[in-house]
Amino acid sequence: MEIGQDVQGGLTVMRLEGKLDTVSSPEVQTALMAALESADKGVVIDMSEVAYVSSAGLRVMLIGGKTAKAAGKAFRLAGLKPAVAEVFKMSGFDRLLEIHPDVQKATA
Repeated sequence: MEIGQDVQGGLTVMRLEGKLDTVSSPEVQTALMAALESADKGVVIDMSEVAYVSSAGLRVMLIGGKTAKAAGKAFRLAGLKPAVAEVFKMSGFDRLLEIHPDVQKATA
């Protein structure tokens, strides 16, 4: 898993590349918690280069959403590939998390 980040309009944009699974989830969770703590307005997760999400990956996203909500910050997902979007839909996470078609819309 490759993780990058920058700031756009007060939102920290985390860019993930690879598979979000049991192996990569701890690293992503650590980076996400640090990003949420330092972000002014919140975090956008750019998932346009994520090819696969397991239940462990879903758990990290749910933790991120709950942590952001408790801190009064935004938490948005962007650019989900169709197969990844289907996992979020089948699990019902599409109703729990704010999902946008791309980073531009998520940061607007």
